[in-house]
Amino acid sequence: MVAWLVSCVVLGTLLTVAMVLVAKRGSRVPSSDLTTGRVVPPTSLSPEEMLPGATWRVITGGIVVGRLGKVHATWPLVLLDVTTTDLTLRMRPAFLGAMFGARPLTATLGPGIQAFPARSSWSWGSYVGIRTPDGGEGYVYASDPGRILNRLAFSGCDVDPRERKIQLF
Repeated sequence: MVAWLVSCVVLGTLLTVAMVLVAKRGSRVPSSDLTTGRVVPPTSLSPEEMLPGATWRVITGGIVVGRLGKVHATWPLVLLDVTTTDLTLRMRPAFLGAMFGARPLTATLGPGIQAFPARSSWSWGSYVGIRTPDGGEGYVYASDPGRILNRLAFSGCDVDPRERKIQLF
């Protein structure tokens, strides 16, 4: 009985390490080449959303990249916070993000940040992908991706309306 338990623990550890190594290696196709052919039109914003210097936040679900790959979190565990100068995408509460190895995505707003609609082949729903110039990426679940894309464009991000596929690893 003890030998069976020890072999299960050893085998489970080896398989976990192998899965992490495969996930870290990732796909050789850049996600910018994985378009779905769908174009998401921008949604009009209200006058309050278009005030200069307006800060806003979205509490939702999403995908945050961490040490062990992409961490998927449901509502209300992901926060997209956009101020007049910065963008932050993180899991909340912070101890939960640290427990799963999810690193916050932070960047200074400007023309280097890419925002695009995204869709996953293994889950339902639409996402908005955010990619920073240093290669960081994250995804926010959005019932109306056009509205978030329009707000990011108004904040100074580069927005591409062509939908892309989210890579699993």
